[in-house]
Amino acid sequence: PIATSTFTFFCYTVLAKNTLDGPKLFSAMLIFNILRAPIQFLPKIIAVFLESKVSVVRIQEFLLEDEVDPQCVVQEEQPFETQKLAIKIDKTSFSWPLSDQLILSEIELEVPHGQLVIVAGDVG
Repeated sequence: PIATSTFTFFCYTVLAKNTLDGPKLFSAMLIFNILRAPIQFLPKIIAVFLESKVSVVRIQEFLLEDEVDPQCVVQEEQPFETQKLAIKIDKTSFSWPLSDQLILSEIELEVPHGQLVIVAGDVG
């Protein structure tokens, strides 16, 4: 805020060759005081906007992905509540789209209902 007002007064007096009298000075200081909070929050607002834009692009890319091939997924015929497992992965390999390199191979995983599972590691 101090740098902004100093730079503004410098430009007004030196570059524009105007005189700075009392009423102009006090009016400008009042306006700078009113604008102080919005100017301080401007970098944060820009950062939040950019993060939101990145998130929207990621969500859009996810929603536009192709559907899962029904032949790759086996669904049990019994009701969900009576099944013992919520998720079962049996000897499955994973890779990134458009990549021949396997990231995970021959994975076996069984997750019972109500169990919390976290998969952690490098992304990309």
